[in-house]
Amino acid sequence: MKILVLCLALASSVAGATIASQDDLTRVALANGQGFVDSGERFGITIGEGVSAADRLLVGRGLELSRRTSGGNCYGRKYSDQYDLRVYIDATWRHGTVCVAALRGRVASISWFYNFLSP
Repeated sequence: MKILVLCLALASSVAGATIASQDDLTRVALANGQGFVDSGERFGITIGEGVSAADRLLVGRGLELSRRTSGGNCYGRKYSDQYDLRVYIDATWRHGTVCVAALRGRVASISWFYNFLSP
């Protein structure tokens, strides 16, 4: 029994170190599958920066712009038609989406949903 506990503790610390050394998309996919920010930064995008810079960054990281609309819904949050919503698909093993809401050309919020176990 003590050996099993020791092995589990070691595996947990190794997994934690591995997740910590990976990029933020991987950390979110493995540890925090969904979320929302409207201040600070997430995925290298700073709230308030130009949405075109955010677009280049996400596409540069391998995400694909899937949908762009004026207003609507992103993961339960409703936005008026004044907002430009951009949904990006992460079709890697992480299986996720990122929604960037912009107002007057600036990133106002970022929300995401990841489920690496989905088919």
